[in-house]
Amino acid sequence: MEMKRFIVQSEILPEDMDPVACSMGIPIMLKNAGVEDVEVIRCYCCGEERKVLVEFEAPSRKDLSAALQKIDFPVWSTMETHKVISAEKRARPMPKFEIYRDTAGRFRFRLRAANNQIIAASEAYETKAGCNNGIQSVMQNAPEATVKDLTS
Repeated sequence: MEMKRFIVQSEILPEDMDPVACSMGIPIMLKNAGVEDVEVIRCYCCGEERKVLVEFEAPSRKDLSAALQKIDFPVWSTMETHKVISAEKRARPMPKFEIYRDTAGRFRFRLRAANNQIIAASEAYETKAGCNNGIQSVMQNAPEATVKDLTS
């Protein structure tokens, strides 16, 4: 069964409920409630706000919600973690290769760092295929770089 990861933030806990005890007790409460398909990965207490943040692994949001209802865990919000990772990845600038033609009409490439600074420039190639082969050899040292073709 494929498992998904979720971050769950609790509502503000009642005054008589200790946030540390709550976060530490969640795995025991789930076990006592007979929940076998939901696992606690990490728990965090959120200071004076009297909230708890818990990372879970579960087959689905529905399964997680059902399990948390069984133990009366007061849920404020739930987010599947891959959405956070994807947004972070999209926001982070990445290095890139640019293919262009020089003044003599030959193909060259340059490597730009994440800050858009040119950090490498190639020799001239007679063909675009030769230029792409040069990029492939450099990519071994820059596996996250992308190729941006500026010739079209």
